[in-house]
Amino acid sequence: MAVLVIGSINLDLTFRIAGFVRPGETMLAEGLTTSLGGKGANQAVAAARLGAAVTLAGAVGTDAAAGPLVVEIAAAGVDVAAVERHRDSPTGMASIALADGENSIIVAQGANAAFSGNVPSSFRNAAGVTALFQLEIGIAAIERALDQLGQAPRVILNAAPARPEARPLLARADIVIVNESELEAFVPAASGEPAFAERARALLGGRLRTAILTLGAEGCLAVTRDRADAFAAPVVDVVDTVGAGDCFCGALSARLDAGDAIDTAIAFAIQAAALAVTKPGAAASMPTLPEVTAMLAGNQTRN
Repeated sequence: MAVLVIGSINLDLTFRIAGFVRPGETMLAEGLTTSLGGKGANQAVAAARLGAAVTLAGAVGTDAAAGPLVVEIAAAGVDVAAVERHRDSPTGMASIALADGENSIIVAQGANAAFSGNVPSSFRNAAGVTALFQLEIGIAAIERALDQLGQAPRVILNAAPARPEARPLLARADIVIVNESELEAFVPAASGEPAFAERARALLGGRLRTAILTLGAEGCLAVTRDRADAFAAPVVDVVDTVGAGDCFCGALSARLDAGDAIDTAIAFAIQAAALAVTKPGAAASMPTLPEVTAMLAGNQTRN
Protein backbone atom coordinates (compact mmCIF):
# COMPACT_ATOMS: atom_id res chain seq x y z
CA MET A 1 0.00 0.00 0.00
CA ALA A 2 1.36 3.43 -0.92
CA VAL A 3 0.24 6.93 -1.85
CA LEU A 4 1.80 8.73 -4.80
CA VAL A 5 1.05 12.45 -4.88
CA ILE A 6 1.68 14.13 -8.22
CA GLY A 7 1.48 17.88 -7.78
CA SER A 8 2.78 21.31 -6.96
CA ILE A 9 5.37 22.61 -4.52
CA ASN A 10 5.25 26.30 -3.61
CA LEU A 11 6.68 28.87 -1.28
CA ASP A 12 3.65 30.50 0.35
CA LEU A 13 3.68 34.20 1.23
CA THR A 14 0.76 34.73 3.59
CA PHE A 15 -0.48 38.26 4.28
CA ARG A 16 -2.85 38.82 7.19
CA ILE A 17 -5.09 41.77 6.39
CA ALA A 18 -8.14 43.49 7.85
CA GLY A 19 -10.26 42.97 4.72
CA PHE A 20 -9.77 41.95 1.12
CA VAL A 21 -8.22 44.55 -1.16
CA ARG A 22 -10.50 46.30 -3.63
CA PRO A 23 -9.37 47.27 -7.16
CA GLY A 24 -7.08 50.30 -6.99
CA GLU A 25 -6.60 50.02 -3.22
CA THR A 26 -3.30 49.70 -1.35
CA MET A 27 -3.45 48.10 2.09
CA LEU A 28 -0.87 47.58 4.82
CA ALA A 29 -0.73 43.97 6.01
CA GLU A 30 -0.99 43.16 9.70
CA GLY A 31 1.57 40.38 9.32
CA LEU A 32 3.52 38.26 6.82
CA THR A 33 4.69 34.66 7.06
CA THR A 34 6.54 32.42 4.60
CA SER A 35 5.93 28.69 4.59
CA LEU A 36 5.79 25.47 2.58
CA GLY A 37 2.75 25.23 0.34
CA GLY A 38 1.44 24.02 -2.98
CA LYS A 39 -1.42 21.56 -3.21
CA GLY A 40 0.86 18.64 -3.97
CA ALA A 41 3.19 19.30 -1.06
CA ASN A 42 0.34 20.03 1.35
CA GLN A 43 -1.56 16.88 0.45
CA ALA A 44 1.58 14.74 0.61
CA VAL A 45 2.43 16.07 4.07
CA ALA A 46 -1.16 15.52 5.22
CA ALA A 47 -1.19 11.89 4.08
CA ALA A 48 2.24 11.19 5.59
CA ARG A 49 1.34 12.66 8.97
CA LEU A 50 -1.71 10.42 8.99
CA GLY A 51 0.38 7.29 8.60
CA ALA A 52 0.55 6.66 4.84
CA ALA A 53 3.73 5.75 2.97
CA VAL A 54 3.90 8.76 0.63
CA THR A 55 6.00 9.67 -2.40
CA LEU A 56 5.76 13.13 -3.95
CA ALA A 57 6.44 13.67 -7.66
CA GLY A 58 6.75 17.34 -8.61
CA ALA A 59 9.24 20.07 -9.40
CA VAL A 60 11.12 22.98 -7.84
CA GLY A 61 13.71 25.39 -9.16
CA THR A 62 17.36 25.63 -8.15
CA ASP A 63 16.83 28.94 -6.33
CA ALA A 64 17.21 29.67 -2.63
CA ALA A 65 13.63 28.63 -1.86
CA ALA A 66 13.88 25.13 -3.31
CA GLY A 67 16.22 23.37 -0.89
CA PRO A 68 14.48 24.29 2.38
CA LEU A 69 11.07 23.37 0.95
CA VAL A 70 12.20 19.91 -0.14
CA VAL A 71 13.92 19.36 3.22
CA GLU A 72 10.71 20.27 5.04
CA ILE A 73 8.64 17.89 2.91
CA ALA A 74 11.11 15.07 3.60
CA ALA A 75 11.06 15.85 7.32
CA ALA A 76 7.32 15.11 7.32
CA GLY A 77 8.09 11.57 6.19
CA VAL A 78 7.53 12.02 2.44
CA ASP A 79 9.84 10.37 -0.11
CA VAL A 80 11.14 13.24 -2.29
CA ALA A 81 13.32 11.25 -4.69
CA ALA A 82 10.87 11.99 -7.53
CA VAL A 83 11.00 15.78 -7.04
CA GLU A 84 12.67 17.33 -10.09
CA ARG A 85 15.00 20.35 -9.99
CA HIS A 86 14.66 22.77 -12.91
CA ARG A 87 17.47 25.25 -13.50
CA ASP A 88 15.49 27.49 -15.86
CA SER A 89 12.34 27.90 -13.75
CA PRO A 90 11.88 29.44 -10.29
CA THR A 91 10.23 27.52 -7.50
CA GLY A 92 6.46 28.07 -7.52
CA MET A 93 5.10 30.80 -5.29
CA ALA A 94 1.69 31.65 -3.86
CA SER A 95 0.48 34.98 -2.48
CA ILE A 96 -2.21 34.31 0.12
CA ALA A 97 -4.42 37.01 1.63
CA LEU A 98 -6.14 36.09 4.90
CA ALA A 99 -9.00 38.13 6.31
CA ASP A 100 -11.60 37.05 8.88
CA GLY A 101 -10.71 33.38 8.51
CA GLU A 102 -11.23 33.39 4.72
CA ASN A 103 -8.58 33.46 2.01
CA SER A 104 -7.84 34.44 -1.56
CA ILE A 105 -4.83 33.03 -3.37
CA ILE A 106 -2.75 33.92 -6.44
CA VAL A 107 -0.28 31.27 -7.66
CA ALA A 108 2.77 31.66 -9.92
CA GLN A 109 3.43 28.14 -11.21
CA GLY A 110 7.16 28.49 -11.84
CA ALA A 111 8.81 25.06 -11.91
CA ASN A 112 5.46 23.36 -11.36
CA ALA A 113 4.62 24.13 -14.99
CA ALA A 114 7.89 22.48 -16.08
CA PHE A 115 7.27 19.18 -14.28
CA SER A 116 7.74 16.30 -16.72
CA GLY A 117 4.92 14.09 -15.47
CA ASN A 118 7.26 11.14 -14.99
CA VAL A 119 6.37 8.83 -12.10
CA PRO A 120 8.68 6.31 -10.41
CA SER A 121 8.70 2.95 -12.16
CA SER A 122 7.62 1.14 -8.98
CA PHE A 123 4.20 2.84 -9.21
CA ARG A 124 3.47 1.97 -12.85
CA ASN A 125 0.65 -0.54 -13.31
CA ALA A 126 0.93 -1.27 -9.59
CA ALA A 127 -2.09 -2.53 -7.69
CA GLY A 128 -2.38 -1.29 -4.13
CA VAL A 129 -1.31 2.24 -5.07
CA THR A 130 -3.37 5.39 -4.55
CA ALA A 131 -2.40 8.22 -6.91
CA LEU A 132 -3.49 11.73 -5.94
CA PHE A 133 -3.46 14.61 -8.45
CA GLN A 134 -4.37 18.31 -8.46
CA LEU A 135 -4.44 20.93 -11.24
CA GLU A 136 -1.56 23.22 -10.22
CA ILE A 137 0.79 21.46 -12.66
CA GLY A 138 0.60 21.20 -16.44
CA ILE A 139 -2.28 19.28 -18.01
CA ALA A 140 0.15 17.47 -20.32
CA ALA A 141 2.19 16.37 -17.30
CA ILE A 142 -0.92 14.96 -15.62
CA GLU A 143 -1.84 13.08 -18.80
CA ARG A 144 1.68 11.66 -19.03
CA ALA A 145 1.59 10.55 -15.41
CA LEU A 146 -1.80 8.90 -15.89
CA ASP A 147 -0.52 7.10 -18.98
CA GLN A 148 2.49 5.80 -17.05
CA LEU A 149 0.39 4.70 -14.07
CA GLY A 150 -1.91 2.56 -16.20
CA GLN A 151 -5.22 1.16 -14.98
CA ALA A 152 -4.17 -0.61 -11.78
CA PRO A 153 -3.76 2.24 -9.25
CA ARG A 154 -6.68 4.03 -7.60
CA VAL A 155 -6.75 7.60 -8.98
CA ILE A 156 -8.05 10.58 -7.02
CA LEU A 157 -8.21 14.00 -8.71
CA ASN A 158 -8.63 17.18 -6.70
CA ALA A 159 -9.81 19.33 -9.61
CA ALA A 160 -8.36 22.53 -8.18
CA PRO A 161 -7.85 25.16 -9.31
CA ALA A 162 -10.69 24.68 -11.78
CA ARG A 163 -9.43 24.68 -15.36
CA PRO A 164 -12.00 24.04 -18.12
CA GLU A 165 -9.36 22.41 -20.31
CA ALA A 166 -8.89 19.77 -17.60
CA ARG A 167 -12.46 18.45 -17.90
CA PRO A 168 -11.42 15.33 -19.89
CA LEU A 169 -9.12 14.33 -17.02
CA LEU A 170 -12.09 13.77 -14.72
CA ALA A 171 -13.11 10.64 -16.63
CA ARG A 172 -9.67 9.16 -15.94
CA ALA A 173 -10.07 9.32 -12.14
CA ASP A 174 -11.97 7.04 -9.78
CA ILE A 175 -12.79 9.88 -7.37
CA VAL A 176 -12.94 13.62 -8.06
CA ILE A 177 -12.95 16.24 -5.30
CA VAL A 178 -14.19 19.79 -5.95
CA ASN A 179 -15.40 22.73 -3.88
CA GLU A 180 -18.37 24.94 -4.73
CA SER A 181 -16.49 27.35 -7.00
CA GLU A 182 -14.82 24.48 -8.85
CA LEU A 183 -18.15 22.72 -9.36
CA GLU A 184 -19.55 25.99 -10.72
CA ALA A 185 -16.66 26.21 -13.20
CA PHE A 186 -17.23 22.68 -14.51
CA VAL A 187 -21.04 22.53 -14.21
CA PRO A 188 -22.55 26.04 -13.95
CA ALA A 189 -25.80 26.37 -12.05
CA ALA A 190 -28.75 26.81 -14.41
CA SER A 191 -30.73 28.89 -11.92
CA GLY A 192 -30.51 30.37 -8.46
CA GLU A 193 -30.77 26.92 -6.91
CA PRO A 194 -27.37 25.28 -6.26
CA ALA A 195 -28.66 21.73 -7.07
CA PHE A 196 -25.39 20.39 -5.76
CA ALA A 197 -26.13 16.67 -6.08
CA GLU A 198 -27.41 16.87 -9.65
CA ARG A 199 -24.51 19.03 -10.79
CA ALA A 200 -21.91 16.87 -9.07
CA ARG A 201 -23.49 13.82 -10.70
CA ALA A 202 -22.98 15.50 -14.08
CA LEU A 203 -19.23 15.15 -13.53
CA LEU A 204 -19.45 11.35 -13.52
CA GLY A 205 -18.50 9.29 -16.54
CA GLY A 206 -15.75 7.09 -17.89
CA ARG A 207 -13.78 5.72 -14.96
CA LEU A 208 -15.20 8.30 -12.56
CA ARG A 209 -17.74 6.79 -10.16
CA THR A 210 -17.67 9.17 -7.16
CA ALA A 211 -17.67 12.97 -6.99
CA ILE A 212 -17.08 14.64 -3.62
CA LEU A 213 -18.18 18.24 -3.15
CA THR A 214 -16.53 19.93 -0.17
CA LEU A 215 -18.68 22.59 1.50
CA GLY A 216 -16.39 24.16 4.10
CA ALA A 217 -18.03 24.39 7.51
CA GLU A 218 -21.05 22.51 6.12
CA GLY A 219 -19.03 19.34 5.53
CA CYS A 220 -19.25 17.59 2.17
CA LEU A 221 -21.48 15.72 -0.24
CA ALA A 222 -20.45 12.40 -1.82
CA VAL A 223 -22.31 11.63 -5.04
CA THR A 224 -22.53 8.46 -7.12
CA ARG A 225 -24.98 7.50 -9.88
CA ASP A 226 -27.63 6.41 -7.39
CA ARG A 227 -26.71 8.07 -4.09
CA ALA A 228 -25.93 11.45 -2.56
CA ASP A 229 -24.65 11.25 1.01
CA ALA A 230 -24.08 14.32 3.19
CA PHE A 231 -21.33 14.38 5.81
CA ALA A 232 -21.40 17.04 8.54
CA ALA A 233 -18.31 18.85 9.78
CA PRO A 234 -17.63 19.43 13.48
CA VAL A 235 -17.82 22.96 14.86
CA VAL A 236 -14.34 24.32 15.61
CA ASP A 237 -12.67 27.67 16.25
CA VAL A 238 -11.36 28.69 12.83
CA VAL A 239 -7.91 30.25 12.62
CA ASP A 240 -6.88 29.69 8.99
CA THR A 241 -8.79 27.85 6.26
CA VAL A 242 -6.03 27.77 3.65
CA GLY A 243 -4.99 24.15 4.27
CA ALA A 244 -8.43 22.63 4.82
CA GLY A 245 -9.11 21.32 1.33
CA ASP A 246 -5.63 19.89 0.96
CA CYS A 247 -5.88 18.21 4.35
CA PHE A 248 -9.18 16.62 3.31
CA CYS A 249 -7.66 15.25 0.09
CA GLY A 250 -4.53 13.92 1.79
CA ALA A 251 -6.51 12.36 4.62
CA LEU A 252 -9.01 10.73 2.27
CA SER A 253 -6.18 9.25 0.21
CA ALA A 254 -4.39 7.96 3.30
CA ARG A 255 -7.45 6.21 4.68
CA LEU A 256 -8.54 4.71 1.35
CA ASP A 257 -4.99 3.44 0.90
CA ALA A 258 -5.22 1.90 4.39
CA GLY A 259 -8.29 -0.05 3.30
CA ASP A 260 -11.14 2.04 4.72
CA ALA A 261 -14.50 2.08 2.96
CA ILE A 262 -15.14 5.39 1.27
CA ASP A 263 -17.76 6.55 3.78
CA THR A 264 -15.38 5.85 6.67
CA ALA A 265 -12.53 7.60 4.86
CA ILE A 266 -14.67 10.68 4.18
CA ALA A 267 -15.77 10.92 7.82
CA PHE A 268 -12.13 10.72 8.90
CA ALA A 269 -11.02 13.31 6.33
CA ILE A 270 -13.64 15.80 7.53
CA GLN A 271 -12.34 15.51 11.09
CA ALA A 272 -8.76 15.98 9.89
CA ALA A 273 -9.68 19.07 7.86
CA ALA A 274 -11.53 20.52 10.85
CA LEU A 275 -8.37 20.17 12.92
CA ALA A 276 -6.30 21.81 10.18
CA VAL A 277 -8.34 25.03 10.27
CA THR A 278 -7.63 25.48 13.98
CA LYS A 279 -3.95 26.14 13.19
CA PRO A 280 -2.20 28.72 10.99
CA GLY A 281 -0.49 27.79 7.73
CA ALA A 282 -0.99 25.19 5.05
CA ALA A 283 1.41 22.25 5.37
CA ALA A 284 2.18 23.32 8.93
CA SER A 285 -1.46 22.88 9.95
CA MET A 286 -1.79 19.24 8.92
CA PRO A 287 -2.73 17.08 11.93
CA THR A 288 -1.21 13.79 13.03
CA LEU A 289 -3.01 10.45 13.21
CA PRO A 290 -3.23 10.51 17.05
CA GLU A 291 -4.78 14.00 16.91
CA VAL A 292 -7.50 12.94 14.49
CA THR A 293 -8.13 9.68 16.31
CA ALA A 294 -8.58 11.59 19.58
CA MET A 295 -10.99 14.01 17.93
CA LEU A 296 -13.05 11.17 16.49
CA ALA A 297 -13.19 9.46 19.88
CA GLY A 298 -14.25 12.70 21.54
CA ASN A 299 -17.03 13.27 19.02
CA GLN A 300 -18.32 9.73 19.49
CA THR A 301 -18.31 10.24 23.27
CA ARG A 302 -20.30 13.47 22.95
CA ASN A 303 -22.76 11.82 20.58
